[in-house]
Amino acid sequence: MKRLIYVTTVAQSMAFFKGQLKYLSDYYDITFVSSNEDNPWELQERAESYGVPYYELPMAREISLGTDIKSLYLFLCYFKKVKPDAVHGNTPKGALLSMVAAKLTGVNTRIYMCHGLRYQGCTGLKRKILIAMEKITTKCATHILCVSEGVRDTLNADGICSKKKTCVIGCGSCNGIDISQFNPEIYSDEQKLELRTKYGITSDEFVFISMGRVVKDKGVNEMIRAFVRYRKDNPKVRLMMLGSFEDALNPVDADVASIIKGNQEGVVYCGKQNDVKPFLAVSQCLLFPSYREGFGLVLMEAGAMGLPVISSDIIGCNNVVTKENGLLVPPRDVESLYQAMKTMVTDKKLYHYFSVSTRQSIIDRFEQKKLWKKFLDFYQTII
Repeated sequence: MKRLIYVTTVAQSMAFFKGQLKYLSDYYDITFVSSNEDNPWELQERAESYGVPYYELPMAREISLGTDIKSLYLFLCYFKKVKPDAVHGNTPKGALLSMVAAKLTGVNTRIYMCHGLRYQGCTGLKRKILIAMEKITTKCATHILCVSEGVRDTLNADGICSKKKTCVIGCGSCNGIDISQFNPEIYSDEQKLELRTKYGITSDEFVFISMGRVVKDKGVNEMIRAFVRYRKDNPKVRLMMLGSFEDALNPVDADVASIIKGNQEGVVYCGKQNDVKPFLAVSQCLLFPSYREGFGLVLMEAGAMGLPVISSDIIGCNNVVTKENGLLVPPRDVESLYQAMKTMVTDKKLYHYFSVSTRQSIIDRFEQKKLWKKFLDFYQTII
C-alpha cells in the first residue's frame, strides 16, 4: 500500500478532512503530520477520533525564521526516514515547509491544496512575503488543488502559477458536506424550543446566525453595525453568534466587541461551539460578510440545514451562494448588509423560495461521499 502523508500547520485543521482520511485509508497508508501549537493533546485526540496515525512536528503559524528553519529540518529528517510516495500539504506554513522538504528529499508526488489566499487583505512587506511563500509552495508542488474556481483564477491572475498546474475537484470544497448529519429533520420542535428558550429567544423572533472567528476579516464590524441599525426598524430580530475572539491577531472594534460580549442590541453571543447544528436548526438565516475566503464552509453547512444565507460576494463564497440559496452583497458594506437583512425578513415569497431550494442546491453540488470518490479517482491517477 502506497504511503500518503497529510500535513497541516495546526491540528485543528484536521477538521478539513474529517471522514475523508478514514475513507482513503482503505486505499493508502495515511499518516497525518501537524503541530500542537494551540492544544498539547489536540493532534492525538483528533487523529484517534478520525482513525489515522499521526506524527507531531512543531510549526508556527506566523512567520518565525528560527522556528521555520527548525521545522524544515525536521520535515527533511522525517521524509528521509519514512520515504512517502506522496505528500499532501495544506494551510500556508504547513504547505510551504512540506512542499520544500518533499522536493528536496525526492518525493515524486507533491500535492498542495490551496484553501485560501492569505495575502489577500494584507499590504506592504507582509503581502510581499506571503506572495513569495505561495510562489515557492506552488513551484515545489507537482499538483495544486484549489478549493474553488475563484481561488484557481486568483492564483493565475496574481501571477502565482498558471492554470495548467491547478485544478478543482468537483464543484469545489476539500471535504464536501455530510448531509445525514447536517439535516434539519433530525431536530424536533421540542428540541428547538428548548434551545431558543435557553438563550431567551421567543418563538416569534427571526434569528440570524453568524459562525466563525470573531475577527475584523470576517466582516464582524459591518455585520454588527448593520444588524443594530435593522433592529431599530424591527425589534423582533435576534443575532446568534458562534465563535471565539482572536484579539491578538485581528481584533474587532472596541464598541463592536462590547456589544457582542455584553449580549446587547439583540445579540446572543454563544461562544465557540463544537456542534453548530442545533444552533443552525433554530435559526432562519446565516450572515457571512467575510472579506476573504478560500471556500465558505459554513455557507455549505447552513445550506444543508436549509438556511438561506447572506454572504459577501467574494471568491470562495460566490461559488456556493447562488440565486437558489441566498443573497450576495459587496464586502465591507454596511448599507448593503442592512438592505439584505431587511429583504430576507420582509420578502416572504423570496425567503420561502430560498428555504425550499437551498438544501437540495447544496446536496447536488457538495454531497460528501461523491466528492471523496472524486478525490480518490484523482489520487489514483497521480500516485
